[in-house]
Amino acid sequence: MRGEYQRGVVTLMVVSILLASALMLTLGSYKSVFYQIKRAQNELKDRQTHWQVEGGVECLYAYISSAPSQLNTLSSAANTVLDDICKAELSLTELYSYPVGSERYVIHAKSDSHAITKHFLYAAKTGLGAIQATADLRIRGSVEIVPDVPRTKNSAGTYDCIAVRYKSQVSYEATTSSDKLTTLVPAAGAPYSGFSGECANTHMTSSSISGNTSVHASQFKQDYKKDDALEPFRNYFGMEKTPSNLAEVKSYYDVVSLATVVDGHDCADVIQTHFNTGKKKLWIEGHCIIDSPIVTHGAYSLVVENGLFSAQGSMVFEGSIYHMVDMTTVEFSPTNIASYWSGVSFKAAIESYLGPTTVYFDHGAFEPKGGMIFDSEGGEVVLNGSYSIDYLSANSLSNPPKVLSWIAGSWSVE
Repeated sequence: MRGEYQRGVVTLMVVSILLASALMLTLGSYKSVFYQIKRAQNELKDRQTHWQVEGGVECLYAYISSAPSQLNTLSSAANTVLDDICKAELSLTELYSYPVGSERYVIHAKSDSHAITKHFLYAAKTGLGAIQATADLRIRGSVEIVPDVPRTKNSAGTYDCIAVRYKSQVSYEATTSSDKLTTLVPAAGAPYSGFSGECANTHMTSSSISGNTSVHASQFKQDYKKDDALEPFRNYFGMEKTPSNLAEVKSYYDVVSLATVVDGHDCADVIQTHFNTGKKKLWIEGHCIIDSPIVTHGAYSLVVENGLFSAQGSMVFEGSIYHMVDMTTVEFSPTNIASYWSGVSFKAAIESYLGPTTVYFDHGAFEPKGGMIFDSEGGEVVLNGSYSIDYLSANSLSNPPKVLSWIAGSWSVE
């Protein structure tokens, strides 16, 4: 009986030891699990805080996008502009932006444990096109265009370059077997300061076949950009095209009236004389018929309003041209347009290329570096001959709207 009792005690002790060991192992396992849970919670909290700080960067960027005039008020760490909008909601201790150049800015966001900075540009919009046209654009002959380039790269690290931005249609006519329509790679520092890169293959047209963008779209790559909402006046002058804004813009120009086609033949002398005085902006009301040489190096702005604009012969004009015609008026009915062309001194040389709505004809002479803007919806523009347009935005003297854009690779976590 005693032996059986002792065996029972031993069994109970063994079971107790096993249970104690299992409990210790279980508790040890739970300790590891608790540690992992705590660690995961800490990492989650850390990531949440990080994303809150990133949210602050995005919040300030969105605010500047909607109110760029507030850039200066946001330059101090002590500013309170975004306290209720961003900082309190995201538990941030600092949120501000400061300049590091004439067009480059830094956004700084900070919480108790994290800080992030990112750089952005607030600069004139680029990538609008070396040529912009609401009119039908007809290109004849051999033409090379250095395109306009946006400030930011695409996902492949290249640029979606724009040679021509148009609203209606672009057509190309090869006049000889050697003619070609070609988009060239911009040089470093052009079309704007700081540029360095390459155009995407999808944005570099090279074609020797006649066709138009409506029927033969495959002959033109994406550097020929159709834009149904194209507003060349806003893109060039930085404001909506209204009668009051038109009057305001003209107040910054010297205005000369060349009301008739006969008067228009004085255009070369008017341009050369005006720019020789050191003035940079000229606005011609009426016709501009250039049939004698012009030599102007540098940045200029030439606007021709409500008249024929045509040129032939050898000349140098490195500024920008803006041709604006209201095609809805009776003055620019096909009958009146034909009458205007009949008074042009070199009409015989170009007559076979003119259409019923042609209001601009360049006989291979005018190749402005600052860009060509044709704001003549319902009209036609013809570029005829051998052309080489080496676009450089600094030569335009335009005032395009400023936009914000992130600088790739500028994230910095402190």
